[in-house]
Amino acid sequence: MKLNIFCLFMIFSFCLINIQQVDAQKRDPAKKFKTKVKEQAPDFSFTTLDGKTYTLEDLRGKVVWINFFATWCGPCIKEIPHLTKFAKEMEDEDALVLFVGRGHTQEQLLSFSKKMRIKEQVVIADPEREIYHLFAEKYIPRNVIIDKDGTIIQQATGFDQGLHDRMIKNFKFLSKRNLKEEEEEEEEEEEEEAPIKENHGQ
Repeated sequence: MKLNIFCLFMIFSFCLINIQQVDAQKRDPAKKFKTKVKEQAPDFSFTTLDGKTYTLEDLRGKVVWINFFATWCGPCIKEIPHLTKFAKEMEDEDALVLFVGRGHTQEQLLSFSKKMRIKEQVVIADPEREIYHLFAEKYIPRNVIIDKDGTIIQQATGFDQGLHDRMIKNFKFLSKRNLKEEEEEEEEEEEEEAPIKENHGQ
């Protein structure tokens, strides 16, 4: 019962964040995402600052937070320390934070990552904005939370401390979920609710 109440609270939180973002997008359509909540995130390949190459598909089984930033962006600079601290806290969980430098080269991000103390995190150069343009056209920072099965759960534009804190709570909740166990529980509930058919005659 307690678990169900907590799940309902988290669902309400997800909905509240998404409603706030829809309102913001109505006021300024350029803030709109190309991608949609509850749909699969577009796959892309990326190379980390230490030269390792992965795809988003490779990260299935982990909850992924994608943060799009730029070195000159004031709100991005405010957000990065909070997100870096959180990323370190989540290192032992089924979770990963990707810092994507929109419009920046690896050389630029190497210098920036040392200055901002995010060198140990997964920092990705996106000099031609190829990754960014899969999700949006303009405005940063942008944040996207992707569930373990590749489904987009939340998207947000800009930095607001209250919104950021709620997204962190939601991200932690998702990281502790076991999708396989939930699917098995749902199947068991369906079997329990199914009408019992008599296997004998009168």
